[in-house]
Amino acid sequence: MPAPHAGYLASELAAKEVRLEELRTYSAASSFKVKVNRFLETVRHLTYPGDRKYLPAQVEHARRERENRKAHQAYSITDAAYLCSQVMSRLRPIRSMERKLETVLLATRFYHDLFARVTPDVIVVGSPGFGAWREEVHLLREAKAAGIPTIYPVISWDHPSNKGLLGAQPDYVLVWGERMKQEFMEQHDVPEANIRIVGTPLADVYVTHRHEPHRECLINAYRLDPNRRIIFFGTISPTNHDQNVELIEILTAAAEDGSIGLPAQLIVRPHPIYFHPSKGRPDELRKMRALAERHPHLHIVEPKPLEDNTMDLGWNEMLTSMRLVYGCDIMINQYSTLQIEAAVADRPIINIAFEPVATSGRPPTILGSFPHNARVVEAHAAREAGSANALIAHINAYLQDSTLDSAARKQIAQQEMGLLDGKASARIANFVLQVAQRQQPVTQ
Repeated sequence: MPAPHAGYLASELAAKEVRLEELRTYSAASSFKVKVNRFLETVRHLTYPGDRKYLPAQVEHARRERENRKAHQAYSITDAAYLCSQVMSRLRPIRSMERKLETVLLATRFYHDLFARVTPDVIVVGSPGFGAWREEVHLLREAKAAGIPTIYPVISWDHPSNKGLLGAQPDYVLVWGERMKQEFMEQHDVPEANIRIVGTPLADVYVTHRHEPHRECLINAYRLDPNRRIIFFGTISPTNHDQNVELIEILTAAAEDGSIGLPAQLIVRPHPIYFHPSKGRPDELRKMRALAERHPHLHIVEPKPLEDNTMDLGWNEMLTSMRLVYGCDIMINQYSTLQIEAAVADRPIINIAFEPVATSGRPPTILGSFPHNARVVEAHAAREAGSANALIAHINAYLQDSTLDSAARKQIAQQEMGLLDGKASARIANFVLQVAQRQQPVTQ
């Protein structure tokens, strides 16, 4: 059930006789349910149960989210949702009651006709109510009501800790590793019997392509200087931090004026959201390209979406990202999943924790306080740069000795990614087939 604009997917799957259906949600006529759904969805989004030591950061994040949502919702509704979320964050019985209330009040029959025509053996969802895929929660609830087995393979590292509360409980949650399993048990009240550890498909490409000549591929593909070290800057979404251009200027200047002690070149990969049809920042992209034209050792490697007006990336882009991580000498980012990808590849990691120009927006420091990011920091698997001078100092330290923090990187990769054997994708596919065939699912 892709987005309506995903014509590339329809074309690809049509040849395989795969039928596509769009996700369904409330119509304008369902005004009462729309309002109730929006309120309870906001409550869930602002709810952060779990490890109490992260509570102050999560409360601050919820407060900021509340302020952001006031631009789109009535103040009284947003404030009421925030108060409810703070109670739910602390009391498991209240969370259970909220899920039951939502199931009753928001019962739908969006997929009744589809289930009658197709009779699914299993339903796999990409989200149980999180973020941009929140409408899948209606599909999940209807499938459970119809007695159809449901599976949720976790597709993003921050889903269990940073996207609020599950909108419905799937029959099976397929997690990356033991740490993520604990998150779903403690923060989302998922029974242990409903969780399977399968690893992460994201890591499969790093395992199966580990021994390829990645540095040479980068040098040839982007005409890099083989005598210069490669610094890879994987930008964060501009919706979270809008000063990527300024950071590129800082890094480029440091490489050219000798602040970076060894000859270096910078590869920048703009975040896919830069290409989003509504959230994209074409002006910033133009500034990045203009910088690259003026600085010979700055290279902008733009991801190529599968179709115009989307930010969806294909297999080749995943390979490119993997090669950038493996082929670089240092990976710089702002608390993104690239951290644990670089940890799998054992490449030095620096998180930028400052704003070149102070603003009233969300600084990178709050991103570092989210539980999944904080674990990387606490393990000393990545270094935090709280200023431009600290950033250059960390770069020089890692260029002198790339083995610094290597043991911590390997430890955090195992902790966060789980099974690193290159078989996570196959494990998920086999599990789905076992459930569809009504076999007793097992993990390997």
